[in-house]
Amino acid sequence: MMNINPIDIPAIPVQNRIGDSLQNRGEREEKKLKAAAQSFESFFISMLFEKMQKTSGDNNLFGKGTA
Repeated sequence: MMNINPIDIPAIPVQNRIGDSLQNRGEREEKKLKAAAQSFESFFISMLFEKMQKTSGDNNLFGKGTA
């Protein structure tokens, strides 16, 4: 026969809630990091295009002007 301490029984759901809370926090942090990465990527690309426009001269890299 297994000996179960009644004090340990309520601790199991609490531990699961803590684990769920940590997982949810981790998921929120992951979403924030992905959003920050996308924001940085878009900023970096816009800066890169701006620099390319300034240095390309009349190379027509962006389809402006005549062919």
